[in-house]
Amino acid sequence: MHNKKNWFHRTLLSYLPIFFIITSILFLLFFLAFSEYIKTSTIKANQSFNVQVTQSVENLLKPIDKLIIKEIMVDDNINEFFVEQNSSYNIYQTYRTLNNMISTYPIIDSMYLYRQSDQMVLTNNMYTNANQFVDRDFILTQLETQKIVSWTGKRVYKDPNTLSSHEVVSLVRRVPIITGEQGLFIVNIRTESIRQFTRSMSNLKINYVDFVDADEQLILSTEDGSVNSTPVKHLTHSHSSYLDWDVKSGIKQKYAFDFFSSFPYIWVGLGLISIIAGSLFIVYITKRNYKPIESIVGHINEIFVNKNNMIERDNLDEMHVISTAINSLQERSTELESRFEEDRVSMRRHYFIELLEGTRQTQASEWKSDLERLALSYSFNRACVAVLEIDKYLDFCSHYSERDQFLLKFVLRSVVNETAQEHKLQVWNEYTTGSRLGIIFFTDSDQTNQKDVEELIEVVCNKVIDWIVTYLKFTATIGIGEFSDHIGDLPLLYEDAMEALKYKTVMGNSRVIHSSDMPSKPKPDIFQHIQLIRSMVQRYKHGESDWETHYLELFHHMRIGISSHEDVKNILHYLVYYLDREIMELSDPIQNYWKPECMIALNDLLQQFDTLEEFIEQSKQVLRAGYAEISKLREEGSNHQLIHNVKEYVKEHYADPDLSLNHLSDKFNLSTRYLSKLFKEEFGEKFVDYLVSVRLEKAKQLLTETKDSIQDIAIKVGYNHAFSFIRMFKNNEGITPGDYRK
Repeated sequence: MHNKKNWFHRTLLSYLPIFFIITSILFLLFFLAFSEYIKTSTIKANQSFNVQVTQSVENLLKPIDKLIIKEIMVDDNINEFFVEQNSSYNIYQTYRTLNNMISTYPIIDSMYLYRQSDQMVLTNNMYTNANQFVDRDFILTQLETQKIVSWTGKRVYKDPNTLSSHEVVSLVRRVPIITGEQGLFIVNIRTESIRQFTRSMSNLKINYVDFVDADEQLILSTEDGSVNSTPVKHLTHSHSSYLDWDVKSGIKQKYAFDFFSSFPYIWVGLGLISIIAGSLFIVYITKRNYKPIESIVGHINEIFVNKNNMIERDNLDEMHVISTAINSLQERSTELESRFEEDRVSMRRHYFIELLEGTRQTQASEWKSDLERLALSYSFNRACVAVLEIDKYLDFCSHYSERDQFLLKFVLRSVVNETAQEHKLQVWNEYTTGSRLGIIFFTDSDQTNQKDVEELIEVVCNKVIDWIVTYLKFTATIGIGEFSDHIGDLPLLYEDAMEALKYKTVMGNSRVIHSSDMPSKPKPDIFQHIQLIRSMVQRYKHGESDWETHYLELFHHMRIGISSHEDVKNILHYLVYYLDREIMELSDPIQNYWKPECMIALNDLLQQFDTLEEFIEQSKQVLRAGYAEISKLREEGSNHQLIHNVKEYVKEHYADPDLSLNHLSDKFNLSTRYLSKLFKEEFGEKFVDYLVSVRLEKAKQLLTETKDSIQDIAIKVGYNHAFSFIRMFKNNEGITPGDYRK
């Protein structure tokens, strides 16, 4: 009974081994995991950096490539240079084109054109024979290669003016793009420019990047070659399929990387030392605290012996401690139960979203147990999915505080639940996004008439919409999917409901849209929309009063085939883009008015409109005001009446094949140069282009409204030969007159 230091040994041997074992394992596991985490994180971060650098360099060079392709395809001066022997004027204009391209992209070091027919080279500052050109060997090499397009590796290029050499990479484009039979278009970019660009976006004290071509030759490196920045190794590697370059990167500071890699092992040693020190400290503290415990145990033993075992050790204050602990556990249990209920609400929403999005594959046999876990009791026989979307959600968020938004969304859920219960429908709804409330309608097995149930659900949805319109200051639209008796079809039903919502742009807000309302129709005729857009814009640009009729005709065609929000938005984006492009070819006063007054308003409307009708009404007001102001600015011009008379003459005599600038010059007693200048200032295009547009508009009208032959139509619009008419029509409209008529 009085075994000396029994309590001390029991206490010490109870805690010390456990402390030593657990802390040792925890330290070991923690620091091994920490070491691996540092290595993995470093590689991942470097990989992300590598991909970012690759994409950034591609984004730097791709626009140059696109510009070259565009110039090859559409620039008349460049095409004339490759097709025929050139006049001094054409060479001068081509010089200007090349220099403008270099001004647009300062990263371009130099560029030149090589014409294969007579082996002439035109740079941005000289015109010479290829045999006398400093880059002759490179041209011959590129003529032999079979690649259609290539970014070369690093090479040395000598400036033909200064004869200074520097390292470049080159973009080689064949002319024409596919065959390359006419020559080459070559662009040189200094590797130092790409290097500086890469250095500007990277932390060069830590990372380095090497660009290597397909032959494993180094193109450039962000390293400056200093001794202290020697790379450890390539940690990550990526390949640019566009450039056909490999991009390799790594960590420069070798010792820092090795130190951080081994850093956890140092702490493991320190941890073990701490464990030993802690163990010794436990022994010391236990021994120090043993004296009062020994005194207490001595008193207990004396009482236990003196009272002849009538007083049990358990009668000490241990029960009070246990009672206190139980009370504490009860309080903690209540708190945890409250938290669990909150978590269960979140779990319900998470389960609901997974169910609709198809990320959770739930079987019918699992349905009941899953709902019991969530404290729900919906029996699944047949179901229908609907989605309620708050219209103009950005306005909703700006008008109401977060607290008010929460309350209003709660009200919407309550209204859906109560309305469904009134019609004896089981319903489960959760917010899938901030603006959308997902709704699942469950039907009982005795509700066999599906048509009646569908009508009942539509009645419920319409009542919800009406309630929102009556009592709230915003509106909502509901999309309804189909029915299914298989739980695995819920994602498809949800997809149907979401697809129905896409058509509210055309069908309007604050209504119920059933997926069955969306008949299977072909995609909208984008070509027809583009033709209508171009026709309307040309009339608007030329000051024709019937532009608004064509504008409304465009939207009429968009309504014929029900189009989704994405289709409508793409067409409207093209409309605004093409309108801006054409107006910006007019005089400076018109441009200065158009940008701030009309273009900004149209772009804002593109971002904010919710329905097609809303866009039509608001954009029409903007364009009407713009048309009136542009007409006013034109009338203020000193030559307005003169150019108006010329325009009317062209519209009356467009069928005359001899109609030309010379003809108009004689008719109105003006020089051809002055008349051409007036046309450019008034209509933003050359006289020839204006005449072609007038003739082709009339031709399209004849192709649509008559059965005249192509030959007859060509003659009626001023072309003596059908071949010339067909070629001009295809160049401007993209298809032949025959295909247009079809």
